[in-house]
Amino acid sequence: MSHESAPRLIADEAERLELYRSAGFRVSALTQADLLVVVEGKNDSPLLKLQFSELGRASVNSAGGRSRVLREVEQLAPYELPIIGAVDRDIDAPPPAGSIADRITVWPTGDVEGVYLSDDVALQVMIDKGLIKAEFAHVRQLRGLLNQLVAGQRDNVVAEMAQRWLRQQMAWEWPSPKGSEPIDRLMSAVDTMQTLTRSDAERAVRRAEATWEGLDEAELWSVVRAKAITNQFASQASHMRSGQALLEAVAREQPQLDGFAEFAAKLSTALA
Repeated sequence: MSHESAPRLIADEAERLELYRSAGFRVSALTQADLLVVVEGKNDSPLLKLQFSELGRASVNSAGGRSRVLREVEQLAPYELPIIGAVDRDIDAPPPAGSIADRITVWPTGDVEGVYLSDDVALQVMIDKGLIKAEFAHVRQLRGLLNQLVAGQRDNVVAEMAQRWLRQQMAWEWPSPKGSEPIDRLMSAVDTMQTLTRSDAERAVRRAEATWEGLDEAELWSVVRAKAITNQFASQASHMRSGQALLEAVAREQPQLDGFAEFAAKLSTALA
């Protein structure tokens, strides 16, 4: 599968199997799967398999990034085996293309870890299962710790916002190498390209800081990478060896979390 060329429909069965293979799916698993699911990170797949028993009927692959998830869903959507995907809520990222929008879940939080940590239902599961230290035996205490950890991500989020806006500002339109005088047109384009200054960066940072300050504690989960605080949260508040282990223990209980509602609906539709 190429991530540069436009998708094309493949009629040959051998080529089609190679397409699935290049997307990371084991061909042997395809014969037993009713659905393909593409997610971003390697930690997403085990969490979702525990959270949704229906994924026992699916082949789940971690693509390694948002653009790859979208590309693979677009490439494989025309074929017989149904496919859906899920991606993180990257800051200011464009929505999925209309042709695949009904197949893609964008987590309402910055990542799938945030779906758990932002929801008091998940925190109560941690307490009820005896996963939490005595000094954090109430949801309000866990929420207080999480609010502190989220606040500690301020500069990281501000930098990410500012950088994304600066990249958008510098999204140059390169001239086509086709046609007459391609080198002259290239040089002319470079001559007119805007360069960034420190003042530009400072303005972007101020804008990002204002955006951060305008969000309440619940809304901050939409811009924070929860995976960045999960291990620290687990270390401070739980008996678990890692943040991933803590979240997997919660996922085994399959709590009804608001952040999974859209994915659950798409999963149910795809398997119907």
